[in-house]
Amino acid sequence: MTGLIANTLAQEWDLPNVQFGHSVLASLHPAAAKGNLTVAVRRDGDAAEVVAAWPGFVDSIVGVAVDIGSTTIAGHLCDLASGAALASGGRMNPQIRLGEDLMSRVSYVMMNPGGERELTELVRTALAELIVELTDEADVALDRVLDIVLVGNPIMHHLVRWCIRNRRLDAPRWESPASTRGNNEAKLRSERQGCNDARINIKNG
Repeated sequence: MTGLIANTLAQEWDLPNVQFGHSVLASLHPAAAKGNLTVAVRRDGDAAEVVAAWPGFVDSIVGVAVDIGSTTIAGHLCDLASGAALASGGRMNPQIRLGEDLMSRVSYVMMNPGGERELTELVRTALAELIVELTDEADVALDRVLDIVLVGNPIMHHLVRWCIRNRRLDAPRWESPASTRGNNEAKLRSERQGCNDARINIKNG
């Protein structure tokens, strides 16, 4: 199956040497079993990777832009082809119950072993819930979310990425792909079912 898709992409779309994301392999055969299928390919320079597969014809994919503030989290669901905002929403940052401001949260981590895990889980759960809320509002399937951009201050970056070790803030290890365009980005994988192949970019706020 992967060989057939790779050959088709090479011949019809001039995409040679396409790779397949690990999690997409699990959805590839069920999608193909229903007849025609659609695949999403992410290109980064000369590299190309199949990151999603759906049965039938799919002509739209979406991304989520999120501003992670110390008090509130705001998100927009956007059509990745047109850039149109399909839904918007927000919620309180649940970390606030462990510290009303950023320095209080840093102090919480320093005084409570394992506090960094707790803060990270709180904000990641809130992000997952917000994404579900946005896709429900726009009536878009969760597996259509293929890109997520998070913007926030450096401390929120650390708390989302869990870059705190030995109760101190470590310098994040930024990955800078060709598409960065001057902004630092870090790739993460969504841990929530339904958007396992979403690429998450964290940009300097």
